[in-house]
Amino acid sequence: MLRRVVAVFLVFASFVGSARAREADLDSRFSGDGRFVLSLNAAGGNQSDVSVRLIPDINGDYVLIGFSDPGIISFQRVFADGAIDLSFGRPSHSTPLVAARASTVDAAGRIIVVGATHKSGGAVFDYDPVVCRYLSDGSIDTSLGATGCKTFPIDIMSGGLDVATAVAVDAANEIYVAGYAQFSNADFDFLVMKLSGPTATPVAGFGNNGVKTIGFDLDTTHSGGDDDEATAIALDAGSLYVGGFAMFQGARNMAITKLHANDGSFDTTFCPAAGCSGSAHNGKFSFGYDLGGTNNDEIRALAIMPICNFSFVSQADKLASGTAYVSYVVATMSPDGAEQQTGYGASHAQTILTDLDLGSMTVRSDNKIVVAGTTAGAPGQTDPQRYIWVAQTTPTGAPDNTFSDGLFGGTSPFTILSFPAKDTSQPVDHRVAQLLLDRGRILLAGAYLNERNVMANIDDFNFAVARLQGDSIFTDGFQR
Repeated sequence: MLRRVVAVFLVFASFVGSARAREADLDSRFSGDGRFVLSLNAAGGNQSDVSVRLIPDINGDYVLIGFSDPGIISFQRVFADGAIDLSFGRPSHSTPLVAARASTVDAAGRIIVVGATHKSGGAVFDYDPVVCRYLSDGSIDTSLGATGCKTFPIDIMSGGLDVATAVAVDAANEIYVAGYAQFSNADFDFLVMKLSGPTATPVAGFGNNGVKTIGFDLDTTHSGGDDDEATAIALDAGSLYVGGFAMFQGARNMAITKLHANDGSFDTTFCPAAGCSGSAHNGKFSFGYDLGGTNNDEIRALAIMPICNFSFVSQADKLASGTAYVSYVVATMSPDGAEQQTGYGASHAQTILTDLDLGSMTVRSDNKIVVAGTTAGAPGQTDPQRYIWVAQTTPTGAPDNTFSDGLFGGTSPFTILSFPAKDTSQPVDHRVAQLLLDRGRILLAGAYLNERNVMANIDDFNFAVARLQGDSIFTDGFQR
């Protein structure tokens, strides 16, 4: 049923959207209809072009960073109106990355991409974290070596799966990386690294020579450690928040740790044993919403709010009328972890889409929270049919029904987007890599499936960027 509703929504939105401008409307000043696509296919080939970062510059233009094929990172500059800057060229570089998980920009304008590489000659699942850095013009930052990339062999377990999943930088351009490290076949812990700004060398005073591992180890159903993985990171005034999930009684619980950014030690004022509910204390906090289904809950993004709290957005399984859904949960938490607020009452979660996958979040200056991801057209379907969704909440996490025009003249806290494939016979398959705000406007970067031909072994994805109207009170002095 939802697939049919989605299809109707995409057609109907063009009619209701003109009735009243809303923040979720596509910005037609960008690329004509608010959507920009780019194929980096080599002559005669089809590639997986997946964007991982969109960087606004001072002129209101954008630099798009992504992969034109596994291991090949490419850059393209796009004007504020969605036209390609032909003078920029299209620099591309080989990297050791086989999976790019996150990226950011430091105060010097350098672009940092993190992920993992398969160890040369290693076992099937022998992976190491990788950090790559590029200058603002897309050229290699050779201060990290000839390729601009550094590999960090954690190797707590020989042949282990060690991966970087999130990255942040401070005002001094020091780099903080989060992810997970493998200790045994069934034991993974949070991995946090601090690297120097000049050369991305591990900072010796942080953890154990720049590396800290954090085990929640809460699951009593088996011995020998649990699967605890970090997926998000945020910096605030000398504090480092790292979020993800920790296994608890056979299911995933949300997990957050707060560290001192200078040395990686636990901030024991966060969730102290005497004043915090949850399954971990003294710098660590783990909790579950347990809404049904498999009760798998995990934090997917963190953000610092202007009101000095931090917010997080997570996926949570929810059982409704006998059907298991993946929902999103938006909540805020005080710096000591004692106060947790959601706008969804006892249910804690907003179920708007089935088979949801949460990709990114950002916080506006008025403390409204914007989240984005993809969703399937129907629960458990094998054909992808994945659309991009964007939702907005009030500062307390309640659905913001002023955000978008809903079906048949109503309003809605979310909107659904798609990009046209090569032809109507193609399956719908979208990916979201990044959500950001630029001068009050909402931007999304990701990819969409242009063509799939199993017989010809073609699986061709293209870069995709969408720009929404954003906060209508902003004036745009940068538009071309």
